[in-house]
Amino acid sequence: MPNVLALKFRIMAHFTAFFPAHDHAAAASTYDQIERAHREGLREESLHRHDLDGAWLVTVEREPLTPRVVVLDDGWVAVAGQIIDLDDDPRRFSAQRLLSALVLNNAEKINRFEGAFAAVAWHTPTRTAFVLNDQTSTLNLYVGDRSEGLWASTVALPLARALGVGLDPGGVREFFSRGTVLTPTSMFDGIRRLEAGESLRYRDARTERRFHWRPVQDPRPQENTRSAAAAVSELAKDRIRRFAGVSAGVIADLTGGYDSRMVATAANAVGKLAAVTVDGPDDHGDVRIAKLIARAMDWDLRHFDTSTFWSTPIGPEMRRELTYRANG
Repeated sequence: MPNVLALKFRIMAHFTAFFPAHDHAAAASTYDQIERAHREGLREESLHRHDLDGAWLVTVEREPLTPRVVVLDDGWVAVAGQIIDLDDDPRRFSAQRLLSALVLNNAEKINRFEGAFAAVAWHTPTRTAFVLNDQTSTLNLYVGDRSEGLWASTVALPLARALGVGLDPGGVREFFSRGTVLTPTSMFDGIRRLEAGESLRYRDARTERRFHWRPVQDPRPQENTRSAAAAVSELAKDRIRRFAGVSAGVIADLTGGYDSRMVATAANAVGKLAAVTVDGPDDHGDVRIAKLIARAMDWDLRHFDTSTFWSTPIGPEMRRELTYRANG
């Protein structure tokens, strides 16, 4: 049995990339500021700076979540998170196939890569950069289009600090009205997040927005509810088999909704369900429902009572780290 607590609350490793406009280069002090912000705000010490064919990349080294950097004959690709190549073994990832699909702007082939990931790529012969994440934008990926070039980062606050930008009034208003900030807005002026299915192509100081994926209706309508449920079930089981192929199993959250039950049931059906979890105090509706479902299905349930998570007051150092990890 995997360590459920460690898997559920593990912190993702980050990257920041810079792609120059023409022959421009970012100041070395900017790189230093980004690395300093990671160390001071996120308490990350193991950083690696890459100089790759005129582009630049900083990665946070934290096994097993260290971003993958694959250097190719015609460029390089960096990926944070979990990426699944549907045309290959789940444990392998063809960086060359992804880069070629991006260069050709082949949406069908780009969409053969799924998962929960953020990625940047550089095509050396044409000095073209690409920025994308998974179809539903599961992981945050921030971009700043500046005169010296294009910045892309999985974390916003170190980038904003290094570029010397302030808060974005629209982002602040949205945060106080919604309690969250939705794509493409961020909390910082001049920095935005990629939307669902969006990718960027950057060349000769010009940024082109592309959409390789949009939610589409199946052109083959289902005859009835049973056939529709079977189609959804088969798709869910297929993807879970692939994703579980690169991990120790699936840990599924249970809430009061049907979608979480479907994911857990699909994982159980293919023998990949390691455990189910639920967050909240004992009297919360989601907790009560999750316990009933787990008991009926004989699933191993791990309950995380969020009211007991903080046993000491949050001091300035912890407040700063939480602010960095929440991207402002």
